[in-house]
Amino acid sequence: MKMKMIAAVVTTLAVANVYAAETYNIQAGIQHSKSSVDDGTEQTLTSIGGTYYFKDIVIDASQPFMEMDVLQKASNVRIEYASVDFETSSLAKTKLKATRLGGTAYVDNFILGINNTKWDETFKTKANAAQSYGIDSTTTGFNIGYWVTPTTAIGFVNSKSEATYTRSATSMNAIKDESTTSNGIASHTVTSLGGTQSLVLDFYYDQIKREQNKSETNKEYGAKVRYYPESKYFVEAGYIINTGDNAYNEGKTLVAGAGYAFTPRLSVLLSTSKFNGDVSSEKSSGTSTELKLGYRF
Repeated sequence: MKMKMIAAVVTTLAVANVYAAETYNIQAGIQHSKSSVDDGTEQTLTSIGGTYYFKDIVIDASQPFMEMDVLQKASNVRIEYASVDFETSSLAKTKLKATRLGGTAYVDNFILGINNTKWDETFKTKANAAQSYGIDSTTTGFNIGYWVTPTTAIGFVNSKSEATYTRSATSMNAIKDESTTSNGIASHTVTSLGGTQSLVLDFYYDQIKREQNKSETNKEYGAKVRYYPESKYFVEAGYIINTGDNAYNEGKTLVAGAGYAFTPRLSVLLSTSKFNGDVSSEKSSGTSTELKLGYRF
């Protein structure tokens, strides 16, 4: 009887050790999203990308599934390739291709991140297919943060986009180059509610300056709550307010979503958002839906 008990204990410990040792350091995913705006803008995006972590991330059943890399402070590099079908009321449907590069480094309690996105394309006008506009756009950004507690990080976030426009004929209306700069503060908190329940809170404030025909500054405030009844799935809700000089972007956004991990390695996430513009004459209200499928190696 004693030998059976010892064997059972040894087996249990062996199984526990195998599970505890299960790790990953690559995460790959596919994303598909669609959005539409009342002014006639339609966009469909499909992307594929991956993240490489410079240390093995332990699959810990006590941690929220989508927070493991953050809580374990896993430095990483990311690459993503996106194909976008884009159309407006005046520009014909065009397929854009974008490449995104980025990374995050954790040094003790400090967080350092960078990202870059670049795309260029030619849009034909609907009024005359022989006429077209060329757009060359680059977005760069960085963030600097600090873990003020073991589960709360606060940081400064910067992003800058530069867009250059060209026209196929001088008889067409010229479009001035555009520059958008965003500076903000963001916080991220993961709170255990006991057992495998967790609550994730995100808050941010952005000051967004857009310069083209004139200089316009908007302020944006956002909050999102993500609740994990169990570590393998969550539901979330968010609310964003934008105010300022640029009437097209003024308004309020409601966000809702959910995620589920079929296994510790395979997961799916679905989210949707609804923007209600404050200035009805701008026809800027719109909806967006996003589906993500991810796998960990």
